[in-house]
Amino acid sequence: QSCNKKTTAIDPKKAMGDLSEERAKVLSALRRTCLLQKVDEGDLVALAKEAERVSFKAGDQLGSSQGDPQQAMFVVTDGFVCREHWADGRRMRYVNEGPSGMGDAWQFTVSGEVVDGSRARIVVRGPDVDGLLSSMARALFSVGVNIESATAECPVVDGESRASTNFVVTKRRATSAAAAAALDNNEGAAAAQAGGGALVPLSASVESEEKMDSKTASWLSKVVKEACDANTLGFLRQEGRVNSFGTLHVVGRVPSFATTRATTDGVAWRVSAETLERRLAAGGKFPVGVAAGLSAEVFRMSESYAPTPLFDQPPRKVDVAAVSVAAAFEAYYRAMLNSLLNSSLSGSSGSTLFPNMHVQIPTRVAYINGFKFLRHTFADLIDPDLFAGYGKLVPALLPGVVMTPVSSLLEACNAGHQNPEPLLWRSTRGTTPRCAREVIFGLGLNHVSEYCEELVPASISTSKLVRNALGSIAAGVVAGYCSHVPHNLSTLKMLEPDVSYSAHWARLVHISRTTRLPPALPPRSAKILANLLTLFLPAGLGIRTTQIVGSFCLLNGITNALDRG
Repeated sequence: QSCNKKTTAIDPKKAMGDLSEERAKVLSALRRTCLLQKVDEGDLVALAKEAERVSFKAGDQLGSSQGDPQQAMFVVTDGFVCREHWADGRRMRYVNEGPSGMGDAWQFTVSGEVVDGSRARIVVRGPDVDGLLSSMARALFSVGVNIESATAECPVVDGESRASTNFVVTKRRATSAAAAAALDNNEGAAAAQAGGGALVPLSASVESEEKMDSKTASWLSKVVKEACDANTLGFLRQEGRVNSFGTLHVVGRVPSFATTRATTDGVAWRVSAETLERRLAAGGKFPVGVAAGLSAEVFRMSESYAPTPLFDQPPRKVDVAAVSVAAAFEAYYRAMLNSLLNSSLSGSSGSTLFPNMHVQIPTRVAYINGFKFLRHTFADLIDPDLFAGYGKLVPALLPGVVMTPVSSLLEACNAGHQNPEPLLWRSTRGTTPRCAREVIFGLGLNHVSEYCEELVPASISTSKLVRNALGSIAAGVVAGYCSHVPHNLSTLKMLEPDVSYSAHWARLVHISRTTRLPPALPPRSAKILANLLTLFLPAGLGIRTTQIVGSFCLLNGITNALDRG
């Protein structure tokens, strides 16, 4: 369908008068910021004329450093920048190549509904971007769904004109002549070339071989949404489209959120805090438009918030002094609980509570700092694109593997009462299950505790220390429970190295059978239940879980308290 409709929208080039075509880009760039997305056209034109052109080279810093007063807002019309933000010891990096954070101009809404028992209609509304129709078609085809028909429109919305140059479509797996004809006619391209539409409502009826239901329709809408976002991301990268920073902090000149540096050569446009303050103070429609834009952004962000995925948690900056103090205190707690757990497993009470502390304290300090540094190092050195999906586990698992020998030395300090071998030789016993235990411990300390901390609702507490403690408790329960079997086997192997793993397991099963199950049970049932108890509720589980919970609370709590101080 044609998009050739009359509009009263202000053409950027005409609105900017005799100024250069390059400067005319600023009008569209400012419109896409969350601060100015609802501002009146006339006010926006006047603001664009006052924007200062800034050419930058790769490596240049743009604007204020993090924590300094934000003196201006910037929009980037050419090139790319990277923003680095430190918060609570965590480093986060943002590159201007995504649709988020730019107001609602690049956002898509996708809905799915069942038409009848065999079809679903997927309705997409969002910006008019090159290759959009083709991307959605490929996404639907890739999940085993055939396109029966496709239509596209490009109406003018809110008087704004934004047209892309082309839609590329494919006939791959088209199931009807009507669908093939629609794709041959390239309706999306014709609509785009006609100009005009800020939004593209696309209705695609799809049909699969299986019965269609609302759950499938909802899933298909998510598939299409991901395709739209990915296509827009590629479009922004290719076109070098605008991104903005400082748009919120410039109002009132509050401390800058991040330090911004250029990653390529390019051009940005600077609007000073004085200019914005003057226009806000002048009254009229400008302040109302700013408030409306910020409200729209708040609504959008509140609907899209989700916690950071478990293995995408950014690493915290390592404060060696704080971590070392925490590890030294925690070494006594760990040594005491370890001695109690060893006695519970072996039945021997000959171990002291704090053996070889002259070895344990420096080793524990090196052990905890090692986990923190290795996580930080792997995050910096390993390309995340090489580890997509389950591959993200690789850099998360490596710290536990590397720190296994250090952990073995700590365990050997608690086993001298029963294993008379030299300390270093004793530390080599039970290494295989201990490696699995250390991997679990590292995941809990480095990832799960921070993930659980982020999940604590604000209604429970907004205090950093309280949230940290609750996250540490939850992560400690998970890590303690999941690591109990490898811990038991590695400990028994260190205490009695001449006994095989199978014999140690059989002994644990026998203890469960004789002390925790009724003697009248049939032998076959008793054997199965004893094995299940040993696997899921073994001896020493409470002590082990208490040990890990306490260790996480002490390590994270003391580190955060000292770091904040």
